[in-house]
Amino acid sequence: MKIPAENAESEARIEMLPLIDVVFCILIFFILATLQLTRQSALDITLPQSSTSRLQERQTLLISLDAAGQPYVDSQPVTPEQLRLVLVGFNRANPNGSMLLYADGSAAYRDIVTVLDAMRAVGGDRVALATEPADWPRSPQLVPTPLP
Repeated sequence: MKIPAENAESEARIEMLPLIDVVFCILIFFILATLQLTRQSALDITLPQSSTSRLQERQTLLISLDAAGQPYVDSQPVTPEQLRLVLVGFNRANPNGSMLLYADGSAAYRDIVTVLDAMRAVGGDRVALATEPADWPRSPQLVPTPLP
């Protein structure tokens, strides 16, 4: 028995809508993953230079402090109480993790010490200040990121 030509053609059909949905979901995943990797570059912070800088190799919480003294966690401004809650939560989740402070070079010393004290109260000796190596070119877009 011979199958009519139009029936054979209609059975070999590829649905494009589910394929497009899957491609869009994968695209959204990659966009969100890329945004998460570049979270620290959203703030305009000029780090001071240091000849003894080195990269951190542990799980790291990044705290930023702008020139006005406003602390940020993941590019979001936080109050001192919110900062303390974030630090306590990070310390519970990562007991061996370190905390890294990205403070603008023109931030007030008082503001830097206040944030460092809050970090040390929770993390002890696992607190570090971010600096640029002395041989790096000065550029506001160039922000060093620690290794995961």
